[in-house]
Parts: sequence; C-alpha cells; structure tokens
Amino acid sequence: MKKTKGLFTVILMLCQVVIFAQARVITGTIKDSKTNETLPGVTVLVEGTTTATTTDVKGAYSISVEGTGKKLIFSSVGYTLQTVLADKDVIDVSFVASTIMLKETVITAVGISREKKSLGYASQEVKGEAVEGAREMNVVNSLEGKVAGLNITSSS
Repeated sequence: MKKTKGLFTVILMLCQVVIFAQARVITGTIKDSKTNETLPGVTVLVEGTTTATTTDVKGAYSISVEGTGKKLIFSSVGYTLQTVLADKDVIDVSFVASTIMLKETVITAVGISREKKSLGYASQEVKGEAVEGAREMNVVNSLEGKVAGLNITSSS
C-alpha cells in the first residue's frame, strides 16, 4: 500500500511539472500611437531567450512563450523600445515615435559600416532634401547625378 501511494505521488508531481512547462501562444497587433496605422517589421522578443518573431504586413504577430512571468520586448527603428509582461493571450501595443537621432554611418563597398571620421578617404553625402526635391517615383533614380561615380542602371 505504501509503494502505491509513493508511486501515485511521484506520478502526480511529474504531471504537475508537465503542466507548468507548457508553452502558450501570444498574439497581437502593433500600431503607431499617432496615426493608428499597423506597423510591419517590428521585432518581438521573449526576454532572456532567443525566441523572437517579427510582425507581418498587417502588424500582427504570434509568438510562443514558455512558463510564467516572462516579458515581451518590442523594438523597431524610429520607435521607443517597449517591454510588456506576457500575462495575457492577446497583447496589442501602441508604439510611440522616438525623438533620438541615429548616429551618422557610412556604408562602404562591401557593406561594412564605419564612422565618417574614421575613413581614410573622401566620402560624399546626400541630404534628404535633395532626394525629396528630385520628384522621382523611384528613390534610387533620385540619387542619379548627386554622387560622383554612381552609375544607376534600370532593369526591365
């Protein structure tokens, strides 16, 4: 009889461990707080893990979270980082635009980025106003003639 009770207790404890280790799927939508438009490409990360996803074209996401007490970290360029407790099955987030300016970087030939002052050669800069004033449908075409040595070839 004692062996049966002991076995039953062990089985009960194992079932409890399995129940607490199950993953939940959390879904939601991410929108801009000012325009109320959905934001695609926002990164959603479970804090302390490597589990992450990004929002789709409609600003929706779905991520699996194991255990309780976890937090979701939402990040996107141009918006402030947000951390939310993952205690619900549906979490919608409104992003606030960030006022912090990004540092100036220069992209070199192979895609290696450097600070402008660390370069040993001359580099050219194109301001946003110059691209806006070009009135081209394609942003790449508006760079034509603005940078020395830049050849733009359109493909059909």
